[in-house]
Amino acid sequence: MSSQDSRFKYEKSAKVALSAEELFQYHTNIFNICQMIPSYIKIRVIEGSEHLVSGNTVRLQVNISGFSFLWESVLEDYKKNEYFSDRMIKGPFKSWHHLHLFQQTDHGTILTDQIDYDIPLGIFGSVVEKFLVRNIINKIFTIRYNFDIGKSQNSCLI
Repeated sequence: MSSQDSRFKYEKSAKVALSAEELFQYHTNIFNICQMIPSYIKIRVIEGSEHLVSGNTVRLQVNISGFSFLWESVLEDYKKNEYFSDRMIKGPFKSWHHLHLFQQTDHGTILTDQIDYDIPLGIFGSVVEKFLVRNIINKIFTIRYNFDIGKSQNSCLI
């Protein structure tokens, strides 16, 4: 998906006191996604290999405060310890492309998430994005950037 195909963009970066290799390994394990989200979001892994590589398809059943939906993504680009990207092929968004970047520094890693997305519902979708979707995305990534590997109480359902 090119950036002109999406109406909305989200980007967040943070410095994490772990190596790019550690962070990349953690983020590409499908079962760790549940440790990097708010506790009111429940995820069940329906399909997907434990360690993600280019071409993998992941199917998740997601429940956010009673709103349940299927999220299916394909991993498109992948360079070990540097980046990977996924594209939603089925789910609540009209389009969703998420690039995960891992930049090693002398004192850890700069972790960056770049998301290009669109939601259905035309002009009403813009209102929903501004007051609901953007809020949820912010909460997810605030937690994602403050997690402590192995310390979360959340776990994926299998």
